[in-house]
Amino acid sequence: MSKSRPCAQCGTTFVVPSSKLTQRYCSRICFCLSRRKVLTLTCQQCHKQFEKQASDRKIFCSRACSGKNLTRRKDCVCQYCQKVFQIRPAISAQFCGKACSDKAKIGTAAWNKKIYVVILCAICEKPFEVARGRQDEARYCSRACMGKGKRLVRGLEHHLFIPAAHITQRCAACGQLFRVKRAKVLMGEGRFCSRQCVGAYCTGKQQGRPSSLEVRVADALRQRGESFFAQMPLGPWTVDFFLPRLGLVLECDGDYWHARPEVQKRDRQKDGWMRRNNYPLVRIRESAIRHDVARALEEGLARYV
Repeated sequence: MSKSRPCAQCGTTFVVPSSKLTQRYCSRICFCLSRRKVLTLTCQQCHKQFEKQASDRKIFCSRACSGKNLTRRKDCVCQYCQKVFQIRPAISAQFCGKACSDKAKIGTAAWNKKIYVVILCAICEKPFEVARGRQDEARYCSRACMGKGKRLVRGLEHHLFIPAAHITQRCAACGQLFRVKRAKVLMGEGRFCSRQCVGAYCTGKQQGRPSSLEVRVADALRQRGESFFAQMPLGPWTVDFFLPRLGLVLECDGDYWHARPEVQKRDRQKDGWMRRNNYPLVRIRESAIRHDVARALEEGLARYV
């Protein structure tokens, strides 16, 4: 809706369109004349009357008065030594110099000073300091304790556990329900809840058949022309190989399973029984068999041949 109003420069009444209701001038000529409007001001330095255009931001009548204003000073009192000093009018200062400013700050708390509180480490229970406000998220005194603490977190409490990305599966060995990533199931993995269940399942499927290590050692024994009995019972134990010519027991130890504490304890019991019953026992590691089975067998039997 259009509206009529007087021009702010010449006073002529004109019609303002509805899209330009903020227009104040009837033409561009009046607009330019308004920008050239002359104002009368008083100089802030010499208090002399002078004229300037409306668009000009001058507050002094000349450069001389502007320069005198820059050199003008006002008196202030230092809040520390009570000494009178001079500064420019546009500047506010509380102290006469940096020395007084530093002395006045002695004994006062800095605006950014951190306040520390003492808490106990969640692993070693050692007291340590942490900034106030972070005591809820800080739980460990060092990176070593943090690593130990993260290794203890499992399952739903793990920081990388995403409920939407996990599904419930039943272990193929023990039948226990457990959570596993959906991506692992899609790739054909995630059938067992632990490494022990993997070993138990593989042992049950093996049904007395020789392992890949035993097959390699058996081939190496045949190439040497050595007679042997595989999976032979001796007392309460079953040994991998028994060499009747030497009266020797030969065991093939996998690197993973025979590094576990419970398996090592059983191996020590087996070694003790064999020693008491005069059966020399030689153990060959999986890594040596896979690297060079003939050399590993030669080094193991060197003391008895």
